[in-house]
Amino acid sequence: MTAYRAFPAADFAPPVLVYPFTLVYHRASGQTHMLAEPAPEILEALAQGEGDAATISSRLAERFGLEDDAEALIAARLAELAGLGLIEAL
Repeated sequence: MTAYRAFPAADFAPPVLVYPFTLVYHRASGQTHMLAEPAPEILEALAQGEGDAATISSRLAERFGLEDDAEALIAARLAELAGLGLIEAL
């Protein structure tokens, strides 16, 4: 399973909540990304350290009480965030 890591917090402006979205400005690319749940929460979980979908699901389950079948959803969102250049696949 692919592991991911977050870029340093300094690479991003502080996120802005514009309900129901979170706006994330990535300084390196000059792009602002409009993220919906659970993408911002996944970025927060990755800020705790690198991990694969199982690890990130576990972190989110502790915080939000996720269902057992959330790992596939988290894996898909991780791949999307990597495709946007907001996180890095290892």
